[in-house]
Amino acid sequence: MKHNKVSVGIFACPMGELALLVDEICDPGVCEFKSLPPGGFVFGGAVVLHTIEKETGEDTPTHFSDGYLTEGWAEHAYEDTGEWWPIMVAQND
Repeated sequence: MKHNKVSVGIFACPMGELALLVDEICDPGVCEFKSLPPGGFVFGGAVVLHTIEKETGEDTPTHFSDGYLTEGWAEHAYEDTGEWWPIMVAQND
């Protein structure tokens, strides 16, 4: 988020879809982004197959409490350095 630099998430998508994905969490108009170098998110703990239970008939997001970022991403994801850009949100007039 622009005003306090709180991270909302890491997204892999075409630029035109970024605002829609961020909108699932907060107002994309108050956010900014920067590109990350090669890296990734590593699932923590033992390797197991995960299934999503559909109690309500809707998909439930899977959370990974023991996961961590690779070194290349961690160095950039938690720093204020680098080029930050506003997320472009379509204006309805």
